[in-house]
Amino acid sequence: IEGLTESFERVYGLVQHHKNDFEIKGYTMSNDGKYYKYNQEINNIYYCPNNIIIDNYEVKRYEKEKYIIMDYFIIDLVNKKISLYDEEISDTFLDTIKDIEKIEIERKEKEKLITIKVNNGEDIKLVLNKNNEMIKLTNPNIEKIENKFLRRNKSLQELTLQNIQKIGDHFLSVNNSLKKVNMPKLQKIGDGFLYGNSSLQILDLSNLCEVGNDFLHNNDTLKKVNLPNIQKIGARFLYFNHSLLSLTLPNLKEVGDNFLYFNRAIEEINLPNLQKVRDKFLYFNNTLKEVDLPNLQEAGHKFLCSNNTIQKLNLPNLRIVGDDFLYLNTTVKIMNFPSLEKVGNFFLASIVSRPSKYSIKDDDIKKLNKI
Repeated sequence: IEGLTESFERVYGLVQHHKNDFEIKGYTMSNDGKYYKYNQEINNIYYCPNNIIIDNYEVKRYEKEKYIIMDYFIIDLVNKKISLYDEEISDTFLDTIKDIEKIEIERKEKEKLITIKVNNGEDIKLVLNKNNEMIKLTNPNIEKIENKFLRRNKSLQELTLQNIQKIGDHFLSVNNSLKKVNMPKLQKIGDGFLYGNSSLQILDLSNLCEVGNDFLHNNDTLKKVNLPNIQKIGARFLYFNHSLLSLTLPNLKEVGDNFLYFNRAIEEINLPNLQKVRDKFLYFNNTLKEVDLPNLQEAGHKFLCSNNTIQKLNLPNLRIVGDDFLYLNTTVKIMNFPSLEKVGNFFLASIVSRPSKYSIKDDDIKKLNKI
């Protein structure tokens, strides 16, 4: 905005010595007139390789013998502690590393291996790339993580938390690099888990029982999921995933809105114990041909809406459905829902010709459409 820089200089004393419109992507210019490559920008603070932070155009250099600027953290090698430069950032990563006894560094050509020895615990291991970005983390000492763990980390590729059992909201929720996850004892996850990650292809959480909203929201690469003990799932589970071909969740009982919304690849689902689904279940899926949910009792609005490939539908225990049931589906040939008691508006409204077989009579469908 014209005049804004001069106004800040006049009123607040914030002086920008080098004013020009020239920009280089991934670089920022400081008051010394030089351009600096940066790893991250948070709250107008630039975290750069080579132990440099640029704050309000001022270059702050940290001695490499005493400090390591890792992502947006400062590792103090002398006082044996890890802190945030910007106290406005909230990150529970700090809560998982306490009582540091010793910090050991092994420098390789392209990586730094950091071993953190703690009192009354096993070693914590970090691996940093040549830009001091964390790419691997192993921490066997934690069983519970609160909200916003590594909330702004973008570079982590491998994560091992051998004893973690519970995770809060926004876990690595802007990370787009994670490829390997090892959390064998994990049982419960909050909202925003790995939101927007587009690198993970295989996920194995064999003891997970419950997840919140936005689980792997906008992940477009996940091809295999193993969640054999999951029972409850929040809204937008695997929202906009386009790679998953099959899904088996043998103990799942309840899912929130937008379950597998806009997944156009999945060809097979096996949910034998699913009892309740909320709105837009498998909305916009165009590959499934058969759906068999033997224990489903209640479905929300737009159940299988805009799915135009399903030919066989078996819902023997379904009692209640919301509006737009099978809306825009014209291919179904066999339907079975003998326990149906109540339906919403536009029930089977898009079916032009009658399917060849019904488990409820034609007159009954007309009555249900009036409810």
